[in-house]
Amino acid sequence: ETNINQRDLADANNETILTGDINGNGSGNIRDVVTAANSRIDGLTVKKATISGISCNGSTPTIANCAVKNNYNGIYCYDGAQVTIVNTFVTDNSNKGVYGSNADYINIDNCTISTNLQYNLFVGYGNTNVTDSVLSNSDIGIFCGYGNITIKDCNVSDNSINGISIEKDVVAVINKCRIQRNGGYGLESLYASESDITLKMNIISDNGSGGVYTGGGYSSGGKCQITDNLIYSNNSN
Repeated sequence: ETNINQRDLADANNETILTGDINGNGSGNIRDVVTAANSRIDGLTVKKATISGISCNGSTPTIANCAVKNNYNGIYCYDGAQVTIVNTFVTDNSNKGVYGSNADYINIDNCTISTNLQYNLFVGYGNTNVTDSVLSNSDIGIFCGYGNITIKDCNVSDNSINGISIEKDVVAVINKCRIQRNGGYGLESLYASESDITLKMNIISDNGSGGVYTGGGYSSGGKCQITDNLIYSNNSN
């Protein structure tokens, strides 16, 4: 191969592994396997950290063509981090796949973030953009509170509770996504009156509790705009 993009990351024979299992006993012994600086992390498998496979504390890394798996959290972005995640698999982590808290921004493109135990993507107090990605087979596909999030051309399906959960003080734009076969709601916003949510040109179907649920709150400053979506075959739309 002449370019990392030619590498099939799903093939175990092509892995370059960084592991927290320094004792070789099958369990993690290291808090964070990679502490990301202002750098590019490319073509690595990062696994078996007791806290985070890749920790981004106020840094500006690009994470590309990686597999981040079998950690507690896959990628943790916090305290002003500016993180770009591209063409990366974040799977089988026992808490959160991608975890953002007070990050300036997290940009996720063409990624598979799935089979993480509690949340595939959990973000708060920051700005997040997710495009062309799969977020499936977790308890909750995407959770956002107290921040801004744009989700476009994504598949948020087959999560056991909700596809997307929106908390307070969120500006959310969800466009051209498939939100299907989640056990609870396709999208649930418990405090819709305190957030600004735009749903446009999505397919929201076959969810167990309902397609879209917008609950109450304590103020009347929010809004929910639902335009040109297909919402059907949910237990209660």
